[in-house]
Amino acid sequence: MGIYDPGKVVFLVYARTKNVPGAFGDITSRFGQAGLNILSISNYSEPGKKESILGLFAEPTDNRMSAEDVAAALTESRFVLDTYVKKNESGFAVDDFGFPLNYFPGGRGVLFPQTGLASMFQDILTLYGSGGEAILYRAGHAVGRQGTDELAKLFGEDNMLEASTSFMKLYNALGWGQLEVEEVSSDFATWTLALSQSFECTGLKKTKPQAHFTRGLIVGSAERLLGRQMKCEEVKCVATGQAYCSFKLYPA
Repeated sequence: MGIYDPGKVVFLVYARTKNVPGAFGDITSRFGQAGLNILSISNYSEPGKKESILGLFAEPTDNRMSAEDVAAALTESRFVLDTYVKKNESGFAVDDFGFPLNYFPGGRGVLFPQTGLASMFQDILTLYGSGGEAILYRAGHAVGRQGTDELAKLFGEDNMLEASTSFMKLYNALGWGQLEVEEVSSDFATWTLALSQSFECTGLKKTKPQAHFTRGLIVGSAERLLGRQMKCEEVKCVATGQAYCSFKLYPA
């Protein structure tokens, strides 16, 4: 999303390329030949499409290099269709071309700072008490159920249980925390889940568990996945001094 390295020259590069074997390797090698060190890179292409979108941040070995020089190095590649290059000499560059953020699944996504989101949740709990817990739980429940609906379209209803590890990977990729299955019963009725680096609880010091949104998300996902009503208890919480958060999921 961005690079911050004070005093450095940074280029933001955005290119539309052919989606064929060898394109990515050819383009990145030309950057090296031109004296550009790639700091961060992303390449997005949809299956079956003939074009890809390449975005990257790079720093030059020679600060006199211009945006035109970088664009010229790119357009020498037969795989590049068009390109945009922006030079920033303050060491601060933000990818302002990737709007809207493509959220998988569900379309457009929005990033939010962890500290801001956690503060908002705590304000809800302070204002509404146990009612605030219910509000956050229901919000998580809706997110979990909707997200699982989207994944069902991809995996198919008959393959949902086998794809349960993909749900955990998606949770981790979204920055909400590192969620893992610790234990699951043979009939998939009872689950124990471990969550480290929880966005809700990390940095808090409380006397009782705080992951109300996450509890709701787990239940919403599980009910859609298993086709039955479920309950979830947070039995460990980092906000109360535990090493990680732990959840017990079981039939209602």
